[in-house]
Amino acid sequence: MNQDVQTRDKLIFGEYNPDAYLGGVRYFENLSLDTLNTLLENKFIAAGERQNDAPTTAQIQSFMARYPEYTAHGYAVAITRPDYRVTLEGVSKGRGADSAQELADFTELFKFADELNTATMDCWFD
Repeated sequence: MNQDVQTRDKLIFGEYNPDAYLGGVRYFENLSLDTLNTLLENKFIAAGERQNDAPTTAQIQSFMARYPEYTAHGYAVAITRPDYRVTLEGVSKGRGADSAQELADFTELFKFADELNTATMDCWFD
């Protein structure tokens, strides 16, 4: 993983603030596909990384590329911890699916989510 935590955090949070980490973790929402692509290109997140039963980062990236209205959410682990990384916990759209295909793709990919809301097309993996 790229150890340039200042650049990583500026991409994700718009700032570098080590005091914002609680227990070594800082949560984020509304991560765009462009930012996710930049994180992957610069090795701030691993393509194979996943939160428990969640799809991999690469699978989520592919889904977001097909449906760019989604954003991702998750957490960043502080550089001071040995498990330094960025992990995605799900995606959000904030409104219903625009097509039957989108609904089918969403429910298939995220079927093991701990929370799945098809009214707002949001999911979360614990």
